[in-house]
Amino acid sequence: IFNLTERVDPKQLTRTVLETLIKAGTLDSLGPHRNQHMQVVERSVQSAIARHRDRARGQKSLFGDTENEEHDENAIDGLPDAPVWSQSQLLSLEKEVLGFYLSSHPLAETQAIITRHATHSAADVLSLDDGTEVLMGGMVSSIRTAQTKRPSRNGHTRFANFNFEDLNGNVRCIMWPENYQRLSDRLQLETIGFIQGKVNCRGREPSIVVSNLLTLEEAEREFTRQLAIKFRHGVHLRDDMDRTREVLGRHPGRVEVVVIVETSNRDNNDDGPVRYVMTTPSNLRVACSRELQEELATVLGHGDFEFHGGHSRTGGTIGSGHH
Repeated sequence: IFNLTERVDPKQLTRTVLETLIKAGTLDSLGPHRNQHMQVVERSVQSAIARHRDRARGQKSLFGDTENEEHDENAIDGLPDAPVWSQSQLLSLEKEVLGFYLSSHPLAETQAIITRHATHSAADVLSLDDGTEVLMGGMVSSIRTAQTKRPSRNGHTRFANFNFEDLNGNVRCIMWPENYQRLSDRLQLETIGFIQGKVNCRGREPSIVVSNLLTLEEAEREFTRQLAIKFRHGVHLRDDMDRTREVLGRHPGRVEVVVIVETSNRDNNDDGPVRYVMTTPSNLRVACSRELQEELATVLGHGDFEFHGGHSRTGGTIGSGHH
């Protein structure tokens, strides 16, 4: 970054311009990471101003216009040991300076949960009938509040218009005073979660009249109906089964557990593996939580268990997707 700033006219590469370039990821190829660059913006700009001032006065290093190696080494050594920006910070700053997310999307990491429970996507709303009930997962992307002329039955007048986006598009939402009074603390910009409501087709374009907001964790607890666990012959041992049973016992709840045992087809290997589906005792029910998922991943790996939701558009059946 010091090499760059000292080569470019500091009147053009100002502090503001440099910060914008860093936030947009333009300097990523220079390494090490964006926050370390951001920590030395002021120092690199001042160094560039001093270097260009010396050049304007006719002062050059012993090696002409080439960079002084000792100076560059000191600059590199002087980069602070700053923490790497989290994915959410990185994407937020990209959106700030570019107007859109560049390297990823805030919803990318939560798409599996959204797909599992959402009944519709933003793109579906255009074809839905008035009054259709929807459960959608996504992110609040803008909020505007206003006052109604007629108070609600409890005297509330403030309501909210907001945009809710998923990876398929964006839908306009409205939350009337009674619900806004109850849920205003949850309605925050860039909040990721679920909305419940009904389609309103009486405007220029369909919108959602929102009656409830749920966090991802609340949706998982509320709508998960089944946990499918797969044991693979030659991969999982009896000890893995015993440890899995212990993990499930530590997280009692109401979610049904189904076990799939996958073994090779001894008669005809070309037909692929044979799967046996077994239901578990009725007293073995679990609560869907992040802790349970992390413990199962430690024992089985991420690819050998899956939660299914009762509202999923794919039906949430045992045969869909991987387990």
